[in-house]
Amino acid sequence: MLAARRLRLLEANLYLVIGPVEGRDLFATVEAAIEGGVDIVQLRAKDAPDDWLIEAGAYLARKCHEHAVLFFINDRPDLVEPIGADGVHVGQDDTSVAEARRIAGPAALVGVSTHAPEQLAQAASDGADYAAVGPVNATPTKPGRPATGYRYVWHAQQNAELPWFAIGGIDDDTIDRTLASGAERIVVVRAIAEADDPLAATKRLKEAIADRPGRLTSEERNAAVRSELRPFAPGERPAPAALAAIFIAAIGLVNLVLLAFGYQPRNSLRTSEVQVGQGIFGVAMLVLATQVWRLKAWALLLTQALLAISSIFAFASVILAQTFLNAVGPLIFMAIAAPLFWTLVRVLARAQAPRDAEPPASARDDT
Repeated sequence: MLAARRLRLLEANLYLVIGPVEGRDLFATVEAAIEGGVDIVQLRAKDAPDDWLIEAGAYLARKCHEHAVLFFINDRPDLVEPIGADGVHVGQDDTSVAEARRIAGPAALVGVSTHAPEQLAQAASDGADYAAVGPVNATPTKPGRPATGYRYVWHAQQNAELPWFAIGGIDDDTIDRTLASGAERIVVVRAIAEADDPLAATKRLKEAIADRPGRLTSEERNAAVRSELRPFAPGERPAPAALAAIFIAAIGLVNLVLLAFGYQPRNSLRTSEVQVGQGIFGVAMLVLATQVWRLKAWALLLTQALLAISSIFAFASVILAQTFLNAVGPLIFMAIAAPLFWTLVRVLARAQAPRDAEPPASARDDT
């Protein structure tokens, strides 16, 4: 169930946060938003009693699920199961992501509000399923909370390692600039909840997202994905690269130690040419290991090539093995080499990632 919910989350781009509004029918507004194409609904009513939250939440959850719309409850992980919600959203001053997940259950999604780059990075580290980025503009729904501006949207577009939604004062007047600054998913409150025609308002927002500036061709999307790769910070070293460097260094050192102690494999000739070749190989492996450790792109690429070639030979050894014991070594090698190869793909991509680009004019808060 969690996997299906996460897939639906990835497909979502319009998120409605709503609570009781005097003089308005909460349920009719949500039903109109669902008809208009909203993807996620969150019930936010911090001062409401539990019995009302459970009754209203359960009704809204059923309505949402009838149309494959995700339903969240705000800051009440203990009510996720009684309501039948898909997840819970927490703020920086609310329940932690880990605690919310523990209380809500392993199948529940957990989202978190973020107001600064370090909070966005922490959300990914904490295992949140998505982050809200903002408030982009000052909004009465968050009194006293200063606007983060459009630069934070651009930062999220360039650096976020989890799905994220721009939030804060997004409506018909501000949505175009928000999307042009890099947002692909948005959260709205008043734009639908206080609209004279919630159905029409929802449709307008969905159309704006569908027609957002910079919709990409496949080639442009590939380029955009590459541009979103976060370059390594000084001193950062991912585990796959460290493991590969240690593995390569071990091979080089073993060869040099065996050479120094005069080890001679059975049925092999210990000629000066063989010794020189063994020494060159050992030194080359040590040089390669140091460059992989330093995250040099050419060294990572060469390591992947060596892993691929070695895996082919290991596979052939398994096929030709006369006994199971003869196949154990190659099988162990392939079990290590295959996942290492694929994890190094992203390491190589990040090693070649450009440094942060200057944000577009739409993302500059001084324009």
